[in-house]
Amino acid sequence: MNKKTGLYYEKVADLLRNRIQSESYPVNTKIPSEDSLARELDYSRPTIKRAIDLLEGEGLVRCRPTVGTFVVKKTVIRHTIGYIPPTLTDPFHAEVIRELDSNVKSLSGSILVAEGGRSLSQYLNAIERLKKNGATGIILSDGEEDWWKKMRKTNIPCIWCGGIPASPEVDRISINDASSISVLLSHLAEIGVKSVGYAGSGQDAFCSRDRYSHFRDLMGNYGLHTESFWNFLVNDPGEAGGRKILSQFLYYPPLPDAIVCYNDWTAIGLIKEALANGIQVPRQLKVTGFDNLLLGRYFQIPLTTIDYQIPLLVKTALELLMRRIRQSNKPPETILIEGVLQTRSSTVENNLPDAAADF
Repeated sequence: MNKKTGLYYEKVADLLRNRIQSESYPVNTKIPSEDSLARELDYSRPTIKRAIDLLEGEGLVRCRPTVGTFVVKKTVIRHTIGYIPPTLTDPFHAEVIRELDSNVKSLSGSILVAEGGRSLSQYLNAIERLKKNGATGIILSDGEEDWWKKMRKTNIPCIWCGGIPASPEVDRISINDASSISVLLSHLAEIGVKSVGYAGSGQDAFCSRDRYSHFRDLMGNYGLHTESFWNFLVNDPGEAGGRKILSQFLYYPPLPDAIVCYNDWTAIGLIKEALANGIQVPRQLKVTGFDNLLLGRYFQIPLTTIDYQIPLLVKTALELLMRRIRQSNKPPETILIEGVLQTRSSTVENNLPDAAADF
């Protein structure tokens, strides 16, 4: 008996599975004979036969006496996909995780989640935790431009997803912030808004600064006016940031006609603080969000916002990651999703809320 026999049939089975998965042995075709495989792979014929018996037991091949062994279906590779958001408290990431879980389950895989924080070292630690727990690829959200090279040295396929800086060096998918902000400003101009402010929460987050930059650069295209004291970027995230910003607006009366918020979470906090101070939305102040989250659609004053198209974002991000897993040396890809305006009661009086429209 060849000294390689032992449990080496499992290694042969793995090799044959990979050939079936890569379609070197396509479905409905015959694989090489046991004698041919024994000569090619330098294993004994009993080892080859045992490996093929294992694959037949898994339903991947069917042996037909005197005819040969045929592939009947491809192998299923079960991936464990990691997701690293900067924070787990943001409802945007909760919706992304829910959508990602649904998509990965359809691939017979599973997901792992680790909070990344706001620094490169925290993200690198999160990547290592996910690797140790069996992640085969990672989707990262957020980040700074100078992080990419160090993250690529972690030796695990990664792609970047969400509000992230442009880079030719990495795979990334994001929303087109410039065109989305342009759509929001066009809507405000069409409904008669003349003056507008900006509310950005999480000052250290790239995408908050990026959206503000587009807001500042594009506003003049629509004949809109702003003042420096109507533009706030605060470190407080989400609802807390929105409440704080509205309080700061009240120090510099009069209010603008409208306020463009970095995201829905911020807009909800800002509206709550406005209502607490007797300010009517949208009659006295129009407010827009960004993301189209569930909590914004069913808020007491449903939000006019940009639909981030989270189902499409997640589906495409997963496809991008799987391409990177299969082809580690392929050129990086950049994919931009176009945001879609959702007009609701926070800018247009008597606009039918989504909750009512569903019945």
